[in-house]
Amino acid sequence: LLASLGVACHGGGAMASGEDCASEGAMSESSRGRGAAPRVDVEAELLWKVKKLALGEDLKQFGPNGPPMNILEHCPVSDCLWVMAGLALHRLPVADVESLARRGPDAGARTFASLPLGHARANRLRCGAMAGQPVAVVVTEAGDVRVVPTTDDDLRVAASMKTGRRHKRVSTWGIAVAAHAGEASGGIVAVSANNGCAKAWLVDPRPDPRTGRQAWPVRPGGYDYCYTAAIKHEQNVPCIDIANGKLISASLDGTLRLAEFAASGGGIAAVGRGELPVFACDEALWGACWIPLRSVRTYSPASPPASQAAQWLSQGVALPEDILLTSVWPFLDTQTLARQVQPLSAAHARLLADEMEMRAEHRKELFAFCFSDTTAWLLDEDLQPCAMLELPFSATFAHIAYDRESSVVVMATKLCPEPSPAGALWAICLLRRKGSMRCHMEAHAIRYDFPESRLRPASAVLGMCVAPGGRVFSLLASRRLACHRLSVRMRE
Repeated sequence: LLASLGVACHGGGAMASGEDCASEGAMSESSRGRGAAPRVDVEAELLWKVKKLALGEDLKQFGPNGPPMNILEHCPVSDCLWVMAGLALHRLPVADVESLARRGPDAGARTFASLPLGHARANRLRCGAMAGQPVAVVVTEAGDVRVVPTTDDDLRVAASMKTGRRHKRVSTWGIAVAAHAGEASGGIVAVSANNGCAKAWLVDPRPDPRTGRQAWPVRPGGYDYCYTAAIKHEQNVPCIDIANGKLISASLDGTLRLAEFAASGGGIAAVGRGELPVFACDEALWGACWIPLRSVRTYSPASPPASQAAQWLSQGVALPEDILLTSVWPFLDTQTLARQVQPLSAAHARLLADEMEMRAEHRKELFAFCFSDTTAWLLDEDLQPCAMLELPFSATFAHIAYDRESSVVVMATKLCPEPSPAGALWAICLLRRKGSMRCHMEAHAIRYDFPESRLRPASAVLGMCVAPGGRVFSLLASRRLACHRLSVRMRE
């Protein structure tokens, strides 16, 4: 791109070293020389806990597929917790739950609004937004997909789909829906199942002039037809995520695949079949999520001084720094800035280290986070590794949630060989070097001591979610609900 513009780039001072994203991987973990990332400290303060929620179900009774992946979510619009317990979805206003916790164990049971959702157990619950409307989506062991608006006074199922044809049961595990905070993906909802497929629908909420209520038409018909994404794995797909119309899927076959969606005939269709990148490893992948690049915490490297301003020469005309910042660099993607522009000189490195362009509001670039039983990776949008971390615990069947405020991926484990209050929840801190795509990750245990910590299955973390203010909610199989506040500090 730079060569096609006929531009020569100049700047004073010593040449700045560039970073090759593909070679960084574990380097940030094994090498702590010049420019290495600082260490971080993570504190998890227990704000409150409820010993036993009145959910009307025994959460310790698992189905033939084992424990659910996640049954607890938070909707920031309604500020409610949503719990899928047994065959019913429960709505718990955070203020009411916190008040119950403050009154202590003698406050008595409190019942909350609930909605029956059929005869199959839920595998996963997820909150998000469809065309700007906040929703909770539930998938079950029978392949049922239920969409429930989270801001309606009366709980109701607004849209229903099924991953299998008619009466065929396909245990469904993954849900992808646009995040509340952000990246618009229209009304797309996608799910993944044991058959190795990810399928998607377009849900288009709009006012119904006949009833005055919001109607939720599904395109195409939810039960008989659906779009199959450009993703087909060889094994189960336990986790998917979507942002900016891009879907990633993590499979037990050891691959992370990508699909992109576009409008087609009133619905959606996958584009770029066979042309999109694939990340592969030697272990089963259990989870993945998109990470907005501009949300990742940054650190400053030791940069050489730049004695002159950066200039670009085009046909003998010098473009000064202010023109570069306002009229050239906004049209280059972050990978071009970090890999081709930053290494040109110390002057260019200095400008990019200010992060004004790479963290600008218009930037929509993403990282992809994925993990296996023993390893976590942070990938760029081409699914090339930017960082790798050997996990100090078993991540089999784990569930993740990303907290943008603290730049932390919170992971809830389920099948650790040694049950321990220090090993149920983990915080994986993400750092990126300013002006670069070089990243660093660290894992810290969220220590939480509770009486049933060494009892199985009572101590299994069946639900975990994050909320604004650095809050992390966790729900055990014993029905114990807790709220922690995360704080992350980089060491000097």
